[in-house]
Amino acid sequence: MDKDISDLLALLAYSGHEDVDEAKAAYQAAIASSPASTKHPLPAKNELSLNKISEALSHLALAVPMYRKKLLDACAVAVQHDGKITLVENELLRAFAQSLDCPAPPATRLTFA
Repeated sequence: MDKDISDLLALLAYSGHEDVDEAKAAYQAAIASSPASTKHPLPAKNELSLNKISEALSHLALAVPMYRKKLLDACAVAVQHDGKITLVENELLRAFAQSLDCPAPPATRLTFA
């Protein structure tokens, strides 16, 4: 499941940051707060596909509720890393929350870009 977590967090990091270094920083902050026991390096953008993300969400949806909550909190870390949230980040976070059957963290104190 750790690779699945890595893929989800990478997609969020890339979706909110055009600069690869900023995406990497957001990813590292998120992976550090995630329930993953193995901290994978940031996957390349071209490694992420709709099928891969869909499979990851299917696997992670089977986890216990507290694990999924911690994962969603880590997703919020990736989204909030730069202090603003894009429409794409917001929509991805909401979609992940729905797929994981877990309430999305509130987007308070964020600046929408």
